[in-house]
Amino acid sequence: MNKQNFRIYYIVAGVLGILFIILLLVPTKKQQTTESGLITSFPTPTSFGFYKTARESPTPSETSSASALISPVDFTGVQEETLPKETSDLITQKQALKKKLPIQETSFTISFNYNNDSFVVVLKEPKAESQESFEQWRSSNYPAIPANRFIIIDD
Repeated sequence: MNKQNFRIYYIVAGVLGILFIILLLVPTKKQQTTESGLITSFPTPTSFGFYKTARESPTPSETSSASALISPVDFTGVQEETLPKETSDLITQKQALKKKLPIQETSFTISFNYNNDSFVVVLKEPKAESQESFEQWRSSNYPAIPANRFIIIDD
């Protein structure tokens, strides 16, 4: 290609670059000012019913009248109830066990499966003795957690 074609390409690219920079630097929407000097452009500031404009601060009489309009409510619609002892024991023992995981004993290991919300127990050889030692460990340490929360897998 000859040098004249490159010169034309450079001129066109330069003009397009200058137009692009001008479009980036020039704001597309002009802001309008009102008589009070406030700039009104979207989004406009919102006010709370007892203020005259968004920029004014409330006077003491306005704040006291606003608080007089709002009275405290005694009942929120939620009734406080206590959890049964079995449920609270299950929750505390489950949290305590999850904090200690992973547990590796000589005959089994325990981890937690968050997808199923259950504990995964991997038994080691011999299976029958491992199963028995796990059941003893569970009943002595975490009796509130039911057996169906433990998924037993053979190693």
